[in-house]
Amino acid sequence: MAELLPGDDVAGYVVERRIGAGGSGTVYAARHPRLPRLAALKIFNRDEVNTDADAWRRFQREADITARFDHPNIVSVYDRGVDAGRLWIAMQFVAGRDADSLTGLAPDRALRIASDIGSALDYAHANDVLHRDVKPSNILVSPAENGRPERALLTDFGIARLRSDTSQVTKTGDISATFAFASPEQVSGRPLDPQTDQYSLACTLFVLLTGHRPFLANDLIGWIYAHSNTPPLHVTQVRPDLPTAFDAVFDRALAKHPDERFATCLDFTDSARTVWNAASAPTSTDHPPDPSRTDPTRIAPTHHLDPNSGRYRTPNSGPAYRSDSGPVYPSNSGPIYRPSVEEMYGPGQVYGPGSPSPEDAVSHRHRAPEPRRRDPARGILTGLVAVLAAALIAGGAVWATISLESHGTPSGAPVSAEVPTAASVGPAQTTPPTQSTPTGQIPTGFLGEWSGTSDANSDDYRLSIHQSNLNDTAVTSTILRSGTPICVFDYRLLAVPTPTDITLGQGTVTTGGTNCTPQPTHELTLTNGHLTRALSVSGTVTYNRIG
Repeated sequence: MAELLPGDDVAGYVVERRIGAGGSGTVYAARHPRLPRLAALKIFNRDEVNTDADAWRRFQREADITARFDHPNIVSVYDRGVDAGRLWIAMQFVAGRDADSLTGLAPDRALRIASDIGSALDYAHANDVLHRDVKPSNILVSPAENGRPERALLTDFGIARLRSDTSQVTKTGDISATFAFASPEQVSGRPLDPQTDQYSLACTLFVLLTGHRPFLANDLIGWIYAHSNTPPLHVTQVRPDLPTAFDAVFDRALAKHPDERFATCLDFTDSARTVWNAASAPTSTDHPPDPSRTDPTRIAPTHHLDPNSGRYRTPNSGPAYRSDSGPVYPSNSGPIYRPSVEEMYGPGQVYGPGSPSPEDAVSHRHRAPEPRRRDPARGILTGLVAVLAAALIAGGAVWATISLESHGTPSGAPVSAEVPTAASVGPAQTTPPTQSTPTGQIPTGFLGEWSGTSDANSDDYRLSIHQSNLNDTAVTSTILRSGTPICVFDYRLLAVPTPTDITLGQGTVTTGGTNCTPQPTHELTLTNGHLTRALSVSGTVTYNRIG
């Protein structure tokens, strides 16, 4: 479909500029035909409409569902129609940006955004609607102005489903969701309930707080495995400055089974807020702490919908009911084994208080998946095989429509990955499938010899990067002082999140003494022909190619 240009007219709406694109269409800022205001005009992808009759239904569903809503944290729908063969929806224009660009936020701000979206989701759930695609790029943040505080709004109910509607919008084996934020029940095709949106909201808040995702994966099967079998990272592993009680809150919201999560989305965000308030409140020896604020096993009360205001009340604002959902800690789903650094990354120096200064110590994006003591027979592979078997019976390939990253493809459209049919599915794997990927994982721009300098010291940093499989040694890092090598480290390739970003696992010392300590899991970024590593001890190191 050709892009609309400034001045183009769609049903009286005059296009001013392109805002962005998503899996189902493109959004423009357009002047309202009768009122002195802008609207967000979404034009449905004509190519998809011409080849997929279900696309018409998804278009109508998005407009019908969202038009029913009246909530301050949900983008309003004004109108819809067809113009010159183009399906369009006119929506509330939000002056601001999406949350995809907001990472590593101060906890107060991140929690405000998450609470706004939690309120929107609970409202939608009370109206029997699941969003099913909660992620940072579907959250619009309106800046504070004229005395009004910053406000977050949820948009794109394009794959939302009415809980009371038994019809299937997507075909068997077709999962329209962003896998980095999808719940275990979504990736396995199990029935969905409001807790699936809560799981995605927890993934989103994790990203807002840390800039990184709670799970590590590199492809479709990797995401399926991670969401269904791998415990999430602890938020304090990535941001040690945050209170450790956050970990229990996220563990519960990211539980593998929906019934182990919080009763509502606001229960989750309020529990996180309670932890943060307790940690950030000034201490006093004159008064003992309030256990309801400091004990992470005491969760915030369940909220209920006020039909008059459209907002959710707490016991302080009106009648409410008490949640029976229990403590913050995960339910009795079996012990979770959290190994030591040596067990996770192999022998070597451990960075911590009293240890030698490391080569690189940095808040890291991903750690290797942490094994559970028992294999949770929750059946991601069983569910996947069942979906594939159903497709095999129907005769034909199964397609999963996914968006592997929050940023998606350059156009914002979902990525389509063909999944093998059940006939090619072998025995259930006990290790993440991403470990058996083919040779040639590192983008060629990284390969070769590099020399770097730090903005914090005068040492000479060298990198030698060669092609390798995932989990094999890919990088040798050497530190020279006055021309003499003092430390040499080997790092294994852990993931390739983007063509300009590679993740390295815990390194090993090959040359050097006890003062040489490898960096934990971290990333190399390629920008304009230069490599960079942001190191909390050694500063930012910028590398130039020398061979």
